[in-house]
Amino acid sequence: MRLWRNALRAALARRGLPGLLAGRITRLLLDGGILTAEQASRRLSRELSSATDPGEQAGWIEGFLAGNALLLIHDPRLLGVIDRWAGGIPSRAFVDALPALRRAFGSWSRAERRELAARVADLPEGPRAAGRRDRRAERAERSGRGTRGENGSGRARGSGT
Repeated sequence: MRLWRNALRAALARRGLPGLLAGRITRLLLDGGILTAEQASRRLSRELSSATDPGEQAGWIEGFLAGNALLLIHDPRLLGVIDRWAGGIPSRAFVDALPALRRAFGSWSRAERRELAARVADLPEGPRAAGRRDRRAERAERSGRGTRGENGSGRARGSGT
C-alpha cells in the first residue's frame, strides 16, 4: 500500500500531468488521508486559477469529482472553491467545461445532486453573490436549462403570445 501511495504522490508532483489524472489522484490521496482537506483545497484553488487553461480546469474537476458527492456535501471550503471557479470563468469557457461537469455530476445519485444543490444555495453571501446568481441564471438559460420555451422566444410554452 505504501508503494501505491508513493507512486500517486510522485505522479502528482510531475509537471504536465493531464488535468483529469491530476484531479483524480488528488481525490484518491485526499480520500486515503494522505492529503488533508486544506492541502486539497489549496491544490484545487491553484489548479482552477485563471492562469490554467479552461480545458485543463474542466478535466481536473472531472477527475476530482469522480466517485461520489459526499466530499463536497460535507466540506464547504472545497465547495466554495468550486463555486467561485464556476462563477468566475468566462461564459465561453463555462460552456466548454459543461461536458466534463455533466460527466462528473451525472455519475452521482439524484439524492446527492439534490443535497449538493441545497448546499450551494446555502453558501455564504459575499459581495459577488448577486452577480454570481445572475451569471448562473444567464448560463443556464443559454444552455437550454432556463425557463425559455422550446422556440427560445422567452414565452411560456403554449402561451400563444
